[in-house]
Amino acid sequence: MQGGKEGDPIALLTQVRNMLACDGLDIPLRKAVRALDELMKQLGQGNQDNKSAYDQLLNSLRSALLYTLGKH
Repeated sequence: MQGGKEGDPIALLTQVRNMLACDGLDIPLRKAVRALDELMKQLGQGNQDNKSAYDQLLNSLRSALLYTLGKH
């Protein structure tokens, strides 16, 4: 972090947090949050083709659930 003055320190801190907090559940949960954001954008724009956005969200949530059930 003391390497230079150029670059985005927030991006660097986000990368470090990702490295420290990343586990098998973290990845599908992040994908689900991104998919939900994308779905909300599409719904806000009145986009009629939301099937792929719903599918993305459901697949991410399914991955998170499968990981959680496997860790019991």
